[in-house]
Amino acid sequence: MLEDELLEPIYELILDAADETARVAIGYLFNYLISKIKTIEADQLAGNNFEETVTSRWVELLCSQLFDKAAKQWRNLKQYLEIFQAFALYTPNQVIGSLDN
Repeated sequence: MLEDELLEPIYELILDAADETARVAIGYLFNYLISKIKTIEADQLAGNNFEETVTSRWVELLCSQLFDKAAKQWRNLKQYLEIFQAFALYTPNQVIGSLDN
């Protein structure tokens, strides 16, 4: 997921998909994945190895596109931004359904 050729389709699904239901479903999938990986990497994230984690690299890549790809699709930005929310707030068991509230 962290390679450029794989990221482009992900950005397209989350930001460019015309169908809102598809964007929401893909958003939930990535919310779950980032929360699951965050749980697996909890010790590293809390310690000195933060930059070496998959989670931190994924969030860094999302941040790097916030003012480029994401900003161009501001009307569809909700699911993109909810990935950051899921990273900050949730564990995998809390993700499903939590973002609807």
